[in-house]
Amino acid sequence: MRYKIRAEKLAPLLDEFIDYVEREIPNALPRSPLGKALDYAKKHLPGLKNVLLDGSLEIDNNAAERAIKPFVIGRKNFCLQIQQKVQHLVLLYIVLLKLPRLTI
Repeated sequence: MRYKIRAEKLAPLLDEFIDYVEREIPNALPRSPLGKALDYAKKHLPGLKNVLLDGSLEIDNNAAERAIKPFVIGRKNFCLQIQQKVQHLVLLYIVLLKLPRLTI
């Protein structure tokens, strides 16, 4: 279902964006914000269409961002307040128990 919707609605938008980037990049100054943005977009254009190949692929990484958010917010305080052995245990907890949920 997701694959079909993406093929119908997202593919034309991506093609239009790719055409825009290819059309505008020669006219933009390389060091201007627009020139840098167009250059960045051009470098990532090949991977941009990967989302059209498989409907199970996520368009963004919000699930991963939400999963690690509690650990990132207090990272500095957390690392300074606990001993190194405890840090390793917490890292193992994250890797073994939290990250596998993201792959489901």
